[in-house]
Amino acid sequence: MKCTKTPLIAVVLLSAFLFTACKDDENAPTEKSGEVSWIMDNGISISGQPIATDDIVIIEQGSVLIAVDGKSGETVWQFQGLKNGEGDPTISHRAPLINDDIVYWAMAWGNVYAIDINSGEQIWKYEASIDFMETGMNHESFMVPPVYHNGMLYVVGYSGKLIAIDTSTGQLDWENRVWCSPGSEILWNVDKIIVVNRCDWHYSVVAFDDATGNKVWDYEASNQLSFYLLSDVNFVYIKEGVNIKGLDISTGAMAYELNTGFTEGRLQLASSKYFFMAKDDKLSAFDKKSKQEVWTYSIKRNLAFRPTLKDGHLFVGDTEYLHVLDAESGALIWEKQLHKYSNNTGGIIELISHAYTPAVNDEYVYVVHKDKLFALKR
Repeated sequence: MKCTKTPLIAVVLLSAFLFTACKDDENAPTEKSGEVSWIMDNGISISGQPIATDDIVIIEQGSVLIAVDGKSGETVWQFQGLKNGEGDPTISHRAPLINDDIVYWAMAWGNVYAIDINSGEQIWKYEASIDFMETGMNHESFMVPPVYHNGMLYVVGYSGKLIAIDTSTGQLDWENRVWCSPGSEILWNVDKIIVVNRCDWHYSVVAFDDATGNKVWDYEASNQLSFYLLSDVNFVYIKEGVNIKGLDISTGAMAYELNTGFTEGRLQLASSKYFFMAKDDKLSAFDKKSKQEVWTYSIKRNLAFRPTLKDGHLFVGDTEYLHVLDAESGALIWEKQLHKYSNNTGGIIELISHAYTPAVNDEYVYVVHKDKLFALKR
């Protein structure tokens, strides 16, 4: 065997370099889970929940839609929507929709916009028509996030219209006004658009053919119906009274039932395995197959809005904290207090703010709290 001699001084210098490099890497600052990376606070009321891609966060501030760099918090672009003449829209708890680098924004004051997510330039605008004598409204109002499927955008107007817009042109494809006042949810499932209808405290779940707008079926419900709709390939899920019910997607007939034991409380989310239900300051998980409650997590403040489920984790915002839970066990992974509600003596004062449904990507959690947009490390 032939060995090559290496000068001792070279070995010493190389060893010193490697030690220094490793030491620098070990000491390099890293963000911890729950650590605040940046805060957007421009003093303007945030009127909708955020939505995020890997790079961009979209937020609504009144009649302005703002795109923010997800890593730095710097504003990328702003888009001015329709103003109502009396100031900007009030809080509506809705979010835009992102599909194939296009942002679809259904405003509170009657316009629907398609906006290029990279440039902030308008692609098209749809202006909803409305009959004042019929509705008593000067303009249509969109208070529910839109739904996209196969080149069509579906929006629900406060007047009771279900509207289908061709996303290639921004033109009306069809509309149907057959109810009094829509609920706070719209979804697509197996060639049907499904909404909640409320008429003089009479509730129903209604399914429409997505191609024609014709009614396919409706389910007559009591006034104890939860507005949130959830679905899988077989059922549309609702909570009515104490029961979570699964409506057959083809017929609307009830084909599944789970007794939660809670008359109050709202069905918030569903995974392939669990239902997640919120009541006051508790979030509970029910197994869909066994129909048993499997865990309950106590929230520090009342659960304000719908949690977000991503990668087996639940991101839950209340009026003071952001909680991150393991969806399987309900165990707390981490939490962050976003604002302290206390007076000079340390007591709790009236809760005057709320946390919207968080937006989550692979690196960050984005949550609105007290008119600020927080970016927290996942």
